[in-house]
Amino acid sequence: MLIPFPSFESNLNAILGIAEDLRAGRERAAADSMVQLQSKLGRIQGSARHTALTEHVRDALRACRRGEAECALHILMAALSAFLPGRAA
Repeated sequence: MLIPFPSFESNLNAILGIAEDLRAGRERAAADSMVQLQSKLGRIQGSARHTALTEHVRDALRACRRGEAECALHILMAALSAFLPGRAA
């Protein structure tokens, strides 16, 4: 019996959009997008990669809400480097 395993989506475009909002000083838009992405990722169960990416997004959201946009941007860039499309798990 095969057990379905969720395929990993890097969510590259979503993260790049959030990063652009942070860079441009649109913290509220970035926070809203991070909440949506976190919710989307949270629906996927049984994937360590999705869980790890969710944690990065959660930490970036916390930084953004504290007014630390530069820190949030740094966290997202770390997530991008760790979860680039085509990178081995």
